[in-house]
Amino acid sequence: MKKLAYHPWRKIPLIIVIALTFVNFSSLFRAYREALIQIRTNVILEPGTEFADFKDKISGAKIVGFLTDKDMSSERNDGQFLGAQYMLAPMILDLNNPYHEFLILDYIDLSYSFEKIKELNAIYLYTNKYGKSLAKKKL
Repeated sequence: MKKLAYHPWRKIPLIIVIALTFVNFSSLFRAYREALIQIRTNVILEPGTEFADFKDKISGAKIVGFLTDKDMSSERNDGQFLGAQYMLAPMILDLNNPYHEFLILDYIDLSYSFEKIKELNAIYLYTNKYGKSLAKKKL
């Protein structure tokens, strides 16, 4: 009987499954920890709370650009855009349209927001404690 040779590449699918499981559990753990903190402090954040402080700063605007580098597909959307729209209503947010006077930037990394502001020749106005930025363009 012929003995099969050992191939280390045969473990790659198992390693991928373990890595994906770890990533899923770590994100679930983070969500669980945040929910637990909210329950213990009796503070339940309303959807879009991260954008509430922009309402006073752009109160006269009817349409505001909402720029992001996050995946906005229905499968991967984290709900930030809809939460922002809810919080800032009746103001209308125009997703990934930089051709408005005011722009809200919700990027994965704050440095990307500043790069985008510079690229658009916009004026930086404000960044809140959630890492969301506000800029103004001269039209």
